[in-house]
Amino acid sequence: MSDGFQAKKPIRTVATFLDYSKAYDWMWRANVILTMDEFDVPMQLLRWISALLQNRPARLCLNGTLSRRRRMQ
Repeated sequence: MSDGFQAKKPIRTVATFLDYSKAYDWMWRANVILTMDEFDVPMQLLRWISALLQNRPARLCLNGTLSRRRRMQ
């Protein structure tokens, strides 16, 4: 992010921060996806969040390096 702000021509930076610690213990998970779809959240992001809510494995790719799979709980 810092590099993008310091470039002569600013580079667009998008950041999303999710704090899901105990946030989904009591909620109807399917309704979260439906509500986000109504707000036109991109389908790729909806699929990722849906997988996250269903205790699925995930990996992160950062600077071309792929992490090992982790089960998102």
